[in-house]
Amino acid sequence: MQDNKMHQQRSPRNYSTEELCCTVFYMARYAEALEADKAISVENERELFLMILDWAKEFEHSFDCYSKDYSTELESRGFRWLLETFPYSPELDDDLDGDNGMEMSTHGM
Repeated sequence: MQDNKMHQQRSPRNYSTEELCCTVFYMARYAEALEADKAISVENERELFLMILDWAKEFEHSFDCYSKDYSTELESRGFRWLLETFPYSPELDDDLDGDNGMEMSTHGM
């Protein structure tokens, strides 16, 4: 019981820049995969990056490295957060496909 109290009162974890960068990297890869699978829609990539950065800081700050597996926890919480924050919108997907097509055709000229 005493061990449980200590666990609950543990102060927020300090994390390194490298740990933060790894979390941002994996979250960006998750977002890319979900977007390719049409599970999420991302209208503004800069906003996505800034939100991932904030989320990664929160994750690293609160992650309990003593009792949980980093990869499992990041994947579980990360996918859920992305799916809730950037729900798929077919209309947005159509708009972005149209914009990308125009950009590609003008770059070749």
